[in-house]
Amino acid sequence: LQLGNDSVFGTQFGAYAKLLRDAVARHWNSSDFDSRLTVLPAVVTFTIQRDGSVDPRSVKLTGHSGNAALDISAQRAVLDAAPFTQLPQGFLKSEAQVELRFNLK
Repeated sequence: LQLGNDSVFGTQFGAYAKLLRDAVARHWNSSDFDSRLTVLPAVVTFTIQRDGSVDPRSVKLTGHSGNAALDISAQRAVLDAAPFTQLPQGFLKSEAQVELRFNLK
């Protein structure tokens, strides 16, 4: 599980990005999938509000893995992990657009 290449958190908010990634990873059950399968990553984008809340309508699958169950489980992991801790104090925007890539390994 990794943040997209154009993460809004960059290196300045790397600790927050790690908290976010770890929270979602705890809710993603990838054990139901055969890791020997070769599939593309499922890519999920969503918006975190300043207070850490996530509007479920903002959770979108923007990259299909080719496995519908994997795609659904990735979206579910984000929804189950929310709400997150509030955005870092130094983060100047009122919301953050996040992209997570779910890879079977």
